[in-house]
Order: sequence, then C-alpha cells, then structure tokens
Amino acid sequence: MTTSSVYVRDGELIVGVQQALATLQEAMESDEWDRISELNQSLHAAISQAVEGVATAEAQQALRLLLEQCQAFYGELIQRGTQYRDGLTKEIQATKRGVSAANAYLKTSIG
Repeated sequence: MTTSSVYVRDGELIVGVQQALATLQEAMESDEWDRISELNQSLHAAISQAVEGVATAEAQQALRLLLEQCQAFYGELIQRGTQYRDGLTKEIQATKRGVSAANAYLKTSIG
C-alpha cells in the first residue's frame, strides 16, 4: 500500500466513526430510542474497524480524540435514557392508577 493510500484509508476509517457517531447523536436528539440500539452497533463496528485499521500516528491521535467524544456522548446517552425510562415509569404508574380507579367505580356502580 502506498503512503497516500494509507492516508486515504485512515481518513475513511475516521470519517466512518464520525458519521456513525453523528447519526447516533441525531437519533438521541430526536428521541428515536428504537433506532439507537441498531445505530450503536454500527458505531461499534466502525470503531472496531478503525482501531484495527488506522496506520498513521495522526490517524491514531484523531481516533483517540474521537473515542473521547464517544465516551462523553455515551455518558449523555445513559443520562437521557434514564430520564426517558423514568418518564415511562411515571406514565405507566398513572395509567395503572387510572385503571384501578375505573375498576373501583365499575364495582361500586354495578354492585
């Protein structure tokens, strides 16, 4: 492989990680929780390819910085996921209370 093709390949690997991360970030911002698992797998695959494939010191440094961005993103994703789950839990509890109240009303009105 020539030096220029090594740089091109490194660039493609780095861009692949950047694009996968950006797509995952967009899904989080749009609350597309169903897509996040699938996109997470794509990001992991892109990272694995980059870790195994980057050859130059510059690309390794760029990848290191990108992995730090990924780590920060995952911290935010976990926080938002927890908030989303907690919101769903509250909705489920409110629905259960409503169903219980309706059942109690039906029992008293029928019986």
